[in-house]
Amino acid sequence: MLKLDVVLSFLVYLRINQLKDAGSNPAPSTSDEPFTSRIFKTIWELKKKGRAEAALRGVSKKLKQLSRETNLDDPEAVKEHIANKKVGNCFKEGLAVAYNHYVAVNELKWEKPTYVREENAIRVPTTENVEKLIKHSLVRLILSV
Repeated sequence: MLKLDVVLSFLVYLRINQLKDAGSNPAPSTSDEPFTSRIFKTIWELKKKGRAEAALRGVSKKLKQLSRETNLDDPEAVKEHIANKKVGNCFKEGLAVAYNHYVAVNELKWEKPTYVREENAIRVPTTENVEKLIKHSLVRLILSV
């Protein structure tokens, strides 16, 4: 059985983060109220499995964002929303992973989409830029001596 102080401290932690996200004058939110308890349930299950606090914050933030933008209880709508989002595949993958946790805990069914991360091309500096770098580093070296 879970200790009451652990549950209360986690609820306080969630409320503090909610106030930080809301700004200096937070108004009560009504749009994501139905999903708040399910998101909490998801985060709590991940915490019981030993996930790191940073990972819990990331999943919580992504689920809150999705709950503001779409209906979390409609997996096809969430899948379509993530696919149409104007962001990189890496961010889409993060949203899909966070929602996958939500689906597993809340016993929904969906097929998680796969997003392939794009490889960033390596930019080789031009000869001119290398010469500028050397020139400026030599000036600093001379001035420091």
